[in-house]
Amino acid sequence: MRAPSALVGIAAVLCAAALTAAPDAAAVDSVGGLPLPTVSVTPLPTSTPLPVPRLTTPTLPLPTSPVPTTPSVPTLPGLPSPPPGVPTLPGGTPGPLPGAPGGITTPGDNRGAAGTGIRPMFAGTPAAATILDDETTPAMLKASREFLAADQGIASITAEQKALDNALAVARQAFGAYLPTATDVSGAQTTALRVQDRFVIAKRALTGYVHVRYQTGSLSAGSEDAAQTLADSVNRLDDTVTRAELRVGALNVQLAQIRQQYAEAALVYAQTYQALANAKARLAVLASQRSAALIAMNAAKAGDLQLNASRIVESGRLGAQIRALSARLRATGATVNGTGTFIRPGHGPITSPFGMRYHPILHYVKLHTGTDFGHSDGVIEAADDGVVIMTVANRAYGNMTVIDHGTIGGRHIVTMYAHQARFLVKEGQRVKKGDIIGVIGATGYATGPHLHFEVRDDGAVENPAPWLPGNGS
Repeated sequence: MRAPSALVGIAAVLCAAALTAAPDAAAVDSVGGLPLPTVSVTPLPTSTPLPVPRLTTPTLPLPTSPVPTTPSVPTLPGLPSPPPGVPTLPGGTPGPLPGAPGGITTPGDNRGAAGTGIRPMFAGTPAAATILDDETTPAMLKASREFLAADQGIASITAEQKALDNALAVARQAFGAYLPTATDVSGAQTTALRVQDRFVIAKRALTGYVHVRYQTGSLSAGSEDAAQTLADSVNRLDDTVTRAELRVGALNVQLAQIRQQYAEAALVYAQTYQALANAKARLAVLASQRSAALIAMNAAKAGDLQLNASRIVESGRLGAQIRALSARLRATGATVNGTGTFIRPGHGPITSPFGMRYHPILHYVKLHTGTDFGHSDGVIEAADDGVVIMTVANRAYGNMTVIDHGTIGGRHIVTMYAHQARFLVKEGQRVKKGDIIGVIGATGYATGPHLHFEVRDDGAVENPAPWLPGNGS
């Protein structure tokens, strides 16, 4: 049975209406995504401002110079309240906070004559490691430790200031991203609802058309084509709805991430702000402690230089003794030639290498005649095979052991192990590489337990690094 021409006309009109309501191809392709069963529209946030008023910062003038000010936390309209536990920041007018100017100053700069303010001098730099010296006077070591402690405290305050600035930058970034994203969410929600309405209209049209055709029994080839055209339109709209829903969901996730980012920044900002609340008092105390330590270091300088001169004299005298004892060992035929490959005599880290030490604050140099190893497990091992030619208590080197390793590569090599707490070998004893020969201590000119290790060629000191595994690292 053929369908009446009026019914076919109605179907064509419904089909055309459905196709006209569908978005163009470019709009459909720009949405993208996977099927979702229903439209899920997240309500837009209200316009209630985030309860983080403008920052009140107490005026904290530094003793020496002005410092940068910290801007207020931005007010973010439309953002929700932070989650529980996120403190709100005090309100009011922002004021200056201790700044974190870059660069390293000299002691003269720190007095404020140049107007640079209080800042760390050596904390966090390689030079900090050279300030402490276990082979110095107790007065110098004490003053050096106090100086570094105060300097590190000042560095911590500048780090807090940087954290405050970073948190503020993150909050501002969230502010800049939130409003455009919220606008995108609103637009995507509107698009999703519009496309969903078109989909419902087209689906109803298809259902009605098929129902009428079955009731009238007009299932001609033409009517099947019309039904298929309607079905294709419904499918396209269904796909468009899915993509629109996915876009709404993705934008809502992005908006939630921005909210979370802002909440976290607000928490860090509030916590750091509280940490900086008494920065003025802290800086004043730390600057005073550092200045006092610097005065004490200058006062201890003469004693440190005198001690170093005494150690150099003792090193020369020791070299002459070693040459004589090695010659006597060779004359008796008791020399044991080592392998020429050393092991580390101590398991601790290298705390001071061989060579000239430059003091970065007091500006003088000292010769360090060996390589120092930290305490670690406290044992000292023979670096190579050899014969013990000295186990003596020396004024400068404390309890020290000297091992003769015979001729290695045409040179007569000995090693020395100083500042021991206890000897575990005796003179004339043959030792193997790795034998435990003593216990690390702090005897002689040492202010802390460590192993001072020397390599000598015919009694003269040389750099131990080339002899050690990994070049002494």
